[in-house]
Amino acid sequence: ALADYEGWALFDAVATHGSFRDAAKATGLSVPTVSKAVHRLETALGVALFHRTSRSVTLSAAGERLAVQARAMVVAAAQAEEAARIDAQT
Repeated sequence: ALADYEGWALFDAVATHGSFRDAAKATGLSVPTVSKAVHRLETALGVALFHRTSRSVTLSAAGERLAVQARAMVVAAAQAEEAARIDAQT
């Protein structure tokens, strides 16, 4: 699960946008792709990250606890990519 960066990043996107549809739109991926990645992460962790109904998606208690770390992971990855780009230019 730790190595599943895509799952963590898409979990963060769904948590941030409040829906799988909006997260898919923001990331340029399909809803099934986002849903499957989050489901793989949930399976690997053994915990539901969201409460899903036909009309809404909300963070579970575990999802709330992990959302801060997921956001930090996504920010750190973006910073690392930016540093690599800067290094490549020098």
